[in-house]
Amino acid sequence: MKQLLVILILATSITSCQNESRDTFIPSYSKEFKIIDGTEVSNKLLTDTKFAENLTKELNQILSTYSGADEKLNFEYIIYSNSDGSFAKLKVIKSTSPDLDKIIYDKIKNWKFATYQENGTDMNYQFQWEFAASKNSANKYELTYSSLPTVGLFGKNNDSYYIQVEQAPEIIGGIIELSKNIVYPAEAKKAGIQGKVFVKAFINENGDVEGTKILKGVGNGLDEAATQAIMQTKFKPGMIKGKAVKCEIAIPIMFKLQ
Repeated sequence: MKQLLVILILATSITSCQNESRDTFIPSYSKEFKIIDGTEVSNKLLTDTKFAENLTKELNQILSTYSGADEKLNFEYIIYSNSDGSFAKLKVIKSTSPDLDKIIYDKIKNWKFATYQENGTDMNYQFQWEFAASKNSANKYELTYSSLPTVGLFGKNNDSYYIQVEQAPEIIGGIIELSKNIVYPAEAKKAGIQGKVFVKAFINENGDVEGTKILKGVGNGLDEAATQAIMQTKFKPGMIKGKAVKCEIAIPIMFKLQ
């Protein structure tokens, strides 16, 4: 009986040590880190283009090397930040692969987040971060969503375009104005081809469309018609902190025969 008791105590001790060793990576809830809304952190980081560029570049590098069968990957972490904005801990809520989490963790621990103040004092805090990835045309995973700011790279100089902005671009004249630029291809109309084309538009600070990318096409000339219509459309630019910025948006265009 005594021998059994010793074994149980030893097993409990080993388990406790294992949990403690993982605590910097997957910590238990701690009141030392105040819970704040992730949107608040994201809004503070919106004007930090370098943070968004770094996040986008490093995550895409990691994701592109991952080989999986799923079309889409979803992640949900809790980030623990020190009062100076430096990384403290990470807790995994939802993940695709523990090995992938560890690689991402090695990158995140070097990131600098925003500071959070309460009554004029910098506080330790925690917030939720969600992001997702999907396979691209090269069958490689790439970042498609992040609750923290990210950028899209486009053009000869790989200029940065915000993916999240405080005020999204608006079509001048509304959807009616966009529809005036849409020309239904005669051959597609004759063949009775319909469908919805999803186009990513890269819009500069002046509201001009500098380029497009087909996210999901239909073919038969409809993709080209959608692209041409958007290129001819004028927008009110996206805004961050009252300042016009380069950003990207996804626009669905429906081709439907009456």
